[in-house]
Amino acid sequence: MVRSRLPFSPETARKLRTVAEAIDAGMLPADRVPRDYTAAYYLATLAPEERQQAEAQGLVRPDVPRREVEAFRRKVRASSALPPAQTEPTTPEDELVRLEARLAELEQERARVLARIAEVRNRNHQ
Repeated sequence: MVRSRLPFSPETARKLRTVAEAIDAGMLPADRVPRDYTAAYYLATLAPEERQQAEAQGLVRPDVPRREVEAFRRKVRASSALPPAQTEPTTPEDELVRLEARLAELEQERARVLARIAEVRNRNHQ
């Protein structure tokens, strides 16, 4: 359907859908989404703490160039990457701590998404 009815590729459609979902979930403010869809996609796919850093650095704005967002992504991911020897948990307890921290992040994101769903449903029923 995308190939026959839309003037862009399925990959572009997927990126646009990801951006739309991020806006709907309140992860990206609709009034400040980059006009460049790839820049918007990169922001939408950042981890929540990375997106907060991008926001603090003024990257969530309509006129942000894609290259600025790409540079930010490379910088933040390079600075947070651990050396390969340190990425694997050394004990089951270390892995448990890592998994529990990840679960907490996911639960926070779930709470944000559920809150946004409730807002949208309330708005639709008014």
